[in-house]
Amino acid sequence: MIYQTCKEDVSILGTKVESYYQQLAELIVETIPEEWIEVKFYGQEDEGHRKVFFYYLSKETNEWVYNMTIPEKFQVSEEKFDALKRELSFCVGDLKIAYQEEFGESWISFQMVLQHTGKFNIAFYYEKNPFDPLLTQIAWQYEHFGSVSEEGSFYNDLLNEYLEEKEKGNRYPFLEPMKKE
Repeated sequence: MIYQTCKEDVSILGTKVESYYQQLAELIVETIPEEWIEVKFYGQEDEGHRKVFFYYLSKETNEWVYNMTIPEKFQVSEEKFDALKRELSFCVGDLKIAYQEEFGESWISFQMVLQHTGKFNIAFYYEKNPFDPLLTQIAWQYEHFGSVSEEGSFYNDLLNEYLEEKEKGNRYPFLEPMKKE
């Protein structure tokens, strides 16, 4: 399937950057072992550290599934899953390099929403993320789904740390859901 963006400004991008969008979408789809409706993807690369994760809306259950639960939930071999996860991570790194070559600037993180129809939206963020990777993921999950699936006081403490920052008036657009087109 060919994936086409819903954002008009992406049409001006070079073919190299567009090819990484396509590759990224294909790797995500290859990782999902069931029919799906929508994918919410987060990628970050800053100072050599890369964070990549996604959730997809299952067509069968109409519930959001975290990508790291796929091997256990669907009896997918860890070896196959880890290979796809590495490929996805490398693709994000290659996208960052191509983007920087094309535009002379470098994003720190991005979000992509992918529809089963082949349409997608992507938004890049250039501000430094003040949070560690685990807090980033917990805050992103909270902003997108209103909850944190991990239980325990440690995760709640991290979420409270984020919520305290928000109460101070701090905004973190890279964690917030993308605006609907």
